[in-house]
Amino acid sequence: MATAAALALALAGCAAPVAIVEPAAGSATNDPVTVYRVHFSANYRGGFRARLDGEDITAAFSPPPAPDGTSLARQGAFPAGSGVFERSGAPFWSHELFVAGDCRWYCAEKSTVADFTPPNLRFSRNDLRVRQGTTTTLRIEVERTPSRPLTIEIATGESGAGYAALVFIDGEPAGRSIAVTIPAGETGADFSLTAGRRLGRFIVTASAPGCQSDSIYGFITP
Repeated sequence: MATAAALALALAGCAAPVAIVEPAAGSATNDPVTVYRVHFSANYRGGFRARLDGEDITAAFSPPPAPDGTSLARQGAFPAGSGVFERSGAPFWSHELFVAGDCRWYCAEKSTVADFTPPNLRFSRNDLRVRQGTTTTLRIEVERTPSRPLTIEIATGESGAGYAALVFIDGEPAGRSIAVTIPAGETGADFSLTAGRRLGRFIVTASAPGCQSDSIYGFITP
């Protein structure tokens, strides 16, 4: 019995001080990645640090790390163009969560990494040209079907001074964003965009917490 207890203690002492519970390493998720969950073993002594794509996010975790405890950090929308493109060969943006801690006793590994691919929002067009005063239909898409409705903020803006009132989405006043929902089990949803009378360039953005954002530039033509 004493030998078994000693072995259990030895194994606990060799355990890594931190482990990433969410997201799973190598995962490509159907639903947004809105939480990072880290578990601390009995072997954890302190010195916790966390980085997302190389940026320090240690302060975002709560409650404070403790042996046999779990801490969480929340994730908003991933900015368009952030992370690594085609990490696994697929045409999507992925991210890397790194966590580490110091050991109370001996341990072979003090850190761990999880690469993951959140839902990537994508517009149905890469280039958009709309005639003055006309309306066109756009579609926002994801590559995998979400298990629950996914609500996305669609916003417009100018890409140069003096172009703030170029376009209207779903009939809303210029500059006002809208919410578009992709139903569970589907991969896209439509919305309308109406060009104003002023010629120029504009941008449309799509974002949602835990998803990779996207943007598209457009032009209003005569």
